[in-house]
Amino acid sequence: MDSQNRQYFDGSTSFTDAHDDIQTKAGNITWLTEFSPCVEGPKERIAESLLWAFHLLGLCCTIAGKFAMYISGRLVSRPDVITIYIACHPQKWSTDISVLLQRQCTPAFSLNSLDFLFVPECSLPGKILHYYIRYGVEVRGLRLVYVESVRPAVLGPIVI
Repeated sequence: MDSQNRQYFDGSTSFTDAHDDIQTKAGNITWLTEFSPCVEGPKERIAESLLWAFHLLGLCCTIAGKFAMYISGRLVSRPDVITIYIACHPQKWSTDISVLLQRQCTPAFSLNSLDFLFVPECSLPGKILHYYIRYGVEVRGLRLVYVESVRPAVLGPIVI
């Protein structure tokens, strides 16, 4: 308890509960409470654009796997695939989310400045979706892992 700053623990366990729920469904993952990427440049703009697009859709998501390790400086070579875990409650689905999660089958579509091409032969409907995405001239593989949320997420503002 930090009484000098007048910040007290309110008893909430929502972050821990969310972590445990995702870990149960998605396997052995690590919840990062703070993330400061050290790899910068135009080649990483595609991931930043993805996160902004997903935030604008109201999706709770995180980059995981080798791409997260690359932008944190743990891997030297840039992986070909960006893996993003998305937690979403079906009650919050818009048309764009239905298209992104292939509930409304759409082989090619755009979100903001990103172009998506669905790869059905590598996907597991309702769980893991594979795309090729294009941002400007850059093309990258995208793996979306969908975790159905037990309750709608409340997102806060993004601070950059």
